[in-house]
Amino acid sequence: MSIKMKKYISVSLLLITSLGLLLILEKFNFPIDNFFFREMLNFGHVPLFGVLSLLILGLSKQVIRLDRQRYYLHYIIALSVTVLIGMISELLQLYGPRNADIGDLARDVVGAIAFLASYMIFDKKTAV
Repeated sequence: MSIKMKKYISVSLLLITSLGLLLILEKFNFPIDNFFFREMLNFGHVPLFGVLSLLILGLSKQVIRLDRQRYYLHYIIALSVTVLIGMISELLQLYGPRNADIGDLARDVVGAIAFLASYMIFDKKTAV
């Protein structure tokens, strides 16, 4: 299999997984009439958007070639796109059955930062 084909498959899988995570967020309706499920859903923003940020980081690395001095821009792109998706998600909730919540957006950002920072620690290309 050629390198170009592997890259195409890799980008496709990352996109499909990212879209799948967003569909989970949008389509699954959990019972929110009790404290346990409400808090479970609130906490779920952290790992969901953390994983989403890592998928977007992988996409950025596959699609955009950066030299070693500007490699950190992949992390900025991943964080920015993830925050944008979180903002759009909350704005769409203004017109749907769920409530938009700035706290949810804050949890989205915390998840993205935590996962990206953790990944960056072990990324050999970010070592100084």
